[in-house]
Amino acid sequence: TLAKQHLTQSTLIIVAAKHGNGPIAPNSTRRIDKNTLIDVINTAAPDAIAQITVDRGALLWLHHPEDLSKIVTALAHNRKKLGIQTILSGQKLDAHFGVSVHDHRVPDLMIKTAPGVIYVKPGDKKLAEHGGWRNNDRHVALLIANPDLPHQGITVNTPVTTTQVAPTILSLLGINPAALQAVAQSHIKPLPMLSAH
Repeated sequence: TLAKQHLTQSTLIIVAAKHGNGPIAPNSTRRIDKNTLIDVINTAAPDAIAQITVDRGALLWLHHPEDLSKIVTALAHNRKKLGIQTILSGQKLDAHFGVSVHDHRVPDLMIKTAPGVIYVKPGDKKLAEHGGWRNNDRHVALLIANPDLPHQGITVNTPVTTTQVAPTILSLLGINPAALQAVAQSHIKPLPMLSAH
């Protein structure tokens, strides 16, 4: 342990999650067979799916963009059965991701599910899943502990991101965070009140 090795004073402990899982209340889980979603899409436009990724929402890439309007109409018609809250495509989707419609890495369609809905494989009994766009999916706890921190026992209400953890560690080790190419390109700053640079 850290105490036995006399490292408690010199060790910074960072506890974070890479993503949230939901729904938080297990009794609100509504599992929908992902094949039900796929069947609705295939009925509207056979063989249209190039790639589909499902969890707490769905991302859909199409072989032929001209199938998009038929699929959106079919999904909207089956909104309740499929647990759909919002369907994003076209300019609304591009605005959501902040990218160009011509970027083929961006899906053609995104489904934001109603609270509690997760798409599952047949027979899957999972209670929660990641990959959604709700606050509890995107906002996770971040705890930092060390007896020598200059600001003990405070809560920082400034919005931070988990991408700030790596530059913070580098800074505390005496390494310039800008040495990381991604940090330099994205202008990611260390966490507030912890930077040595």
